[in-house]
Amino acid sequence: LQDAKGQLWQFSFGRINHQGWRTMEASLGPNQDWPNQPIGYTATSIAYPIKLYALILDGYTSDTAFSGSVYVDDLEAISQ
Repeated sequence: LQDAKGQLWQFSFGRINHQGWRTMEASLGPNQDWPNQPIGYTATSIAYPIKLYALILDGYTSDTAFSGSVYVDDLEAISQ
């Protein structure tokens, strides 16, 4: 995500270890453990409003990249 001050943040949706459609959620709490963190700076709070900057998938085992397809649909933000 990118916040109102231009700070980039990363928040994890967790591991994709399933097949078929499944709801995945990422909590936007700035005080969570790695890999949820600010990128490049040491910001301690998120300046709203925010916008989606990128979706990133990583996956390697024994220096071999994972393969397959990932579909993304119906992204939504829910404020509590």
